[in-house]
Amino acid sequence: MIKPIDERSLLEFTRCPLREAAAEECCHPGRLDQVAEDLVQYATARAYDGAVPSLPAMREHAEGLYKALVGSPDLAYSRNLVRLCRRVHDLLVIHDVLHPQAPYRLDLGHATIEGTVAILRERHRASTAKVLRLRPRGSPAVFAPDALSLSRWLYTLRESGYDSCVVYNYWILNDVAVRENFSDSLAQHWLLAATAGYTQHRMFPSPGAHCKGCSRPCEDSKRWTTT
Repeated sequence: MIKPIDERSLLEFTRCPLREAAAEECCHPGRLDQVAEDLVQYATARAYDGAVPSLPAMREHAEGLYKALVGSPDLAYSRNLVRLCRRVHDLLVIHDVLHPQAPYRLDLGHATIEGTVAILRERHRASTAKVLRLRPRGSPAVFAPDALSLSRWLYTLRESGYDSCVVYNYWILNDVAVRENFSDSLAQHWLLAATAGYTQHRMFPSPGAHCKGCSRPCEDSKRWTTT
């Protein structure tokens, strides 16, 4: 039996080292991203049951999560926790929760990816499911095919029953949200290549639109570059 691949392990495996240094702060924001994921799990579960938690309740929960991980937050982190709670509250005020953040399992045939996903729906756009992808901090960047986003998106496309779905990139500290869409064939093709490389313990180029114009292209990246 093949051991399932954790979505975040696959994400780390497929990171492009040329982009990593420039995005170091975005990719490694400390414990705040973990608090954000746990807060979304708590808040989406309650919103799914019909009641969005109040801002004071979210702040109390977020502070408890942070203290359990690190200890009492300093002033700067306290401000970030307040901002995080506002962002999560705003998100759930304008969206219905179709699927509270919970485990999912994507079967690709030769491999299975496991992770967690929250699926939302904007109240005035009932036909589109939005796959939540939290982004820690920093400005929006040019997106490349992302193992975590693609895996959650493909799972949602197959399992949600909605005709269309998008990845909803949502910054936890900035007032920014960006939609991202893929094709079924691209998502499956990319994930098959990534999981094959992962299970065979071999190097894997992180291909995508960001490869265009790169002075140090990865091997075979032209086969994967999107338009």
